[in-house]
Amino acid sequence: MQDEALLSEIKSYVAKAVKQLSCQPAFMNKKQAAAYLNISVNTLNLWIRRFPNFPYVEIGGCYRFKADQIDEFMKDNQ
Repeated sequence: MQDEALLSEIKSYVAKAVKQLSCQPAFMNKKQAAAYLNISVNTLNLWIRRFPNFPYVEIGGCYRFKADQIDEFMKDNQ
């Protein structure tokens, strides 16, 4: 009985994780990118200024970020 409850719990957790991943936009704005990194927008702005290789695209003053590029940046700068 405990195995069935554990399996049900795992299935529920995986379903929630898949739903969250599928809701993530292809490009994030500053607020979304900061939330993704679990930092403030002010800290994100600091990183953009401090790290010239921080991955973003700026078009007309609008900043956009891709999660996979941020992940790679974080991995390379550990």
